[in-house]
Amino acid sequence: MVKGLSPYSQEVTTAIQSAQQADGQTPAPGTSFYLYPFYTFVAYAPFALTANQAGARVAWMTLLEVASFAILVLSINLSRWRVPTWIMVLLVVFTITWFYGVLPITEGDLSVLTALCLVVALIAIREGQDPLAGFLLALAMGKPVPVLLVILFILIWAASHQRWMLIWGFLGSIGLILAAASLLIPDWVLQNIRQIIQYLRLPLTYTPGTLVAYWLPGIGKQLGWLLTIVIGIGLVVEWVQALHKDFRWFYWTACLTLAVTPLVGLPTSLNNFIVIFPALILVLATWDERWGVAGRVMVLISMAILSAGAWWLVIAGSQAGMSPDKNPWIYFLLPVFMIIGAYWVRWWAIRPPRLPLVEMAAQL
Repeated sequence: MVKGLSPYSQEVTTAIQSAQQADGQTPAPGTSFYLYPFYTFVAYAPFALTANQAGARVAWMTLLEVASFAILVLSINLSRWRVPTWIMVLLVVFTITWFYGVLPITEGDLSVLTALCLVVALIAIREGQDPLAGFLLALAMGKPVPVLLVILFILIWAASHQRWMLIWGFLGSIGLILAAASLLIPDWVLQNIRQIIQYLRLPLTYTPGTLVAYWLPGIGKQLGWLLTIVIGIGLVVEWVQALHKDFRWFYWTACLTLAVTPLVGLPTSLNNFIVIFPALILVLATWDERWGVAGRVMVLISMAILSAGAWWLVIAGSQAGMSPDKNPWIYFLLPVFMIIGAYWVRWWAIRPPRLPLVEMAAQL
């Protein structure tokens, strides 16, 4: 913004590497690339233009922390969960302590704001505010990998319900955003694509195949492709079943899509797992409201597994010389847990809530 350099230029990449080395880091392959769409600079601009870099980082992390709390509250609203006070207190503690939420905040990752845009967009869809939902989905594409599949599903579902304003709201917003960014760097899209291609040519550690190879070096990549095929077929089947269905069915399928996205073979990172949080809240809400005391016990066990359990895996891996991004246990824990949880609650989640008299009888 000050020097007029493209964020995808070699000069900027070299500057990022130099900054990493100045901080005592050894730049890992691909970490010096700016892979986001160019228009995401709008989010960073107010923080980047200050001379106080430490203060800017604190302000940025504070924004992400506030966003994470907003994601919690809005996800509860989205699932229509009447949360008991003591569980709400535990959820707040869980939100600020679980590994998959702490990581993107400490690394200042844009995925937190992406998750927030997605949650608000889903609420807008539920309330029939389709133009607003389309605009928010376009903003969520600032970090496309974790939301690419769910946005595709949303557009297909919208077409099945002839909610064209949602589709045109998304496409129109994307078009306007791209055009506005192109006024500053006309060919930024091509530059971004070239940068992504260079990144994909690097030896990646963030795909199921390369991580399964940790356990089975001989056939890990083949099993990763098999997993991608099976997950892809299952996801298409669920998408077809959700067409023409109401919001509850749509919401469950969207949550399943978020949960399986890390397993379909797209290069991703642990920072992106925060986007799965609304799906986790749906599972916990269904257990609590449908299973009574047993459901609340399951809620507590789930939070313990995904907080203390995940941190234990991180610490154990670090002691063995394995960073979290290369730890397959950390990578698979949340998606596998969510797939099991999503299918566990599927029958209850896609059906209307119980009648008031039935609810009163269950409480008695």
